[in-house]
Amino acid sequence: MANPLSKVYNGNDSLALASGNFALSGFVGTQGTGAELNGVSAGTFNSKNVLQATTVSAGLTSATLGGLASGVNASNYSLPTTATAAGTITAKGIAVSGLTAQNKVYDSDRTAMLTGTAVLDSQSLIQGDMVSLTGTASGLFADKQVGTNKTVTISGLTLGGADASNYNMTSHAATTANITQKALTISGITAASKTYDGTRNATVNT
Repeated sequence: MANPLSKVYNGNDSLALASGNFALSGFVGTQGTGAELNGVSAGTFNSKNVLQATTVSAGLTSATLGGLASGVNASNYSLPTTATAAGTITAKGIAVSGLTAQNKVYDSDRTAMLTGTAVLDSQSLIQGDMVSLTGTASGLFADKQVGTNKTVTISGLTLGGADASNYNMTSHAATTANITQKALTISGITAASKTYDGTRNATVNT
């Protein structure tokens, strides 16, 4: 079989195949030009899990040769009973939601306070898989400056459970929040006493 062979984790060890997945060799001269293998629609990984899946095998007992040039007799060639090739299963993406960043007053720091409870997207989990969230979530503003709808990146969470290695956390559900201006206090100003003059004017000393 031709490489690469790969799929995203879906809880099983099967892989859909097509004629283009097979590389044929051993023909006499140019008789193999345009040859293709028909009748094979699926292969099997050696494991359904991301870290263990390394090879794909396919049974060829029902396969036939097609695409041969005019005048080339397919019966002159025999096919092996199986074909094997390297293959990989990549982790399935899963998102995290449920956390919200809180607005804060400017304090020259990027740290954001988070509220809520982090949860995995259950629709992305393969039925029966055991995956959970571990760690403590923390939030960080993109920068420390005042602004509205500022992106807050959430980190600190990891995947746990027996099937965690088959998944990849695609996002920590980044959220937004505001940093508002810090109010300044002015002190040290005093008003001078005065004799009643019918006005509200006051003389101040800064």
